[in-house]
Formats: sequence, structure tokens, C-alpha cells
Amino acid sequence: MDYTPKQAAHYLHNFTTILHDEEPVKEAGSVNYSIFNQPETVHDLLLKKSNGKFYLVLWGERFSGGTDEVRLELDRKYRNIKIYDPTAGTASVKTFNNTDTILLKLSNHPLIVEL
Repeated sequence: MDYTPKQAAHYLHNFTTILHDEEPVKEAGSVNYSIFNQPETVHDLLLKKSNGKFYLVLWGERFSGGTDEVRLELDRKYRNIKIYDPTAGTASVKTFNNTDTILLKLSNHPLIVEL
């Protein structure tokens, strides 16, 4: 038997590592945002960590291939926004500064936006 981890296991590990939190969240809070050009295949989930940062998980369900480009508009300008791609590892793959609008290309895996 081959017990070598499958690529999907690495992606899932990266995903849970990025979202990992040791402490409970004291207040839920919220972020107002809009996703423009959002087809039915694109979904989102807003999470919050105990450090006060929000994590917006966006993913597409285009299993037959292709991508969707969406525009994320936030309720205010954020000083530092990081984008994580669990298929690329646990470090951020892009950073945006002092903006309230981001263009994202979604395919068959999630992206995590740290606010």
C-alpha cells in the first residue's frame, strides 16, 4: 500500500493551517462587502479569528474547468489585505494596501482574503 499523502490532503492541511485559531472569538462582528460579477458557481464565507482579523473564503465550483473573475468591494479601505491560496502553501500570495476593491480570479479551489 502507498500511504503517501494525496495532493488534496496537502491543500486541506494548508487551508486549515491558514484558518487555525487557538482562542475563541469574543465578538462576532461583521464586514460589509459585495461581490460583483458573481456567478452561481462562486460562493463565500466570512470568518473571524480571535486576533480581530476577518477571513473571507471565496471559492468557485467550476469543476469542468475555467475561471471566474469577480470584484470584491469592501465597506471601507483596509490598510493591509492579504490573499492566501491553499494550493500554493500557507504564506500569502498577494498583498494589497489601502484599498477597498480587489479583483480575484476564482477557479476550482478556495482563496482566503485576510482583512
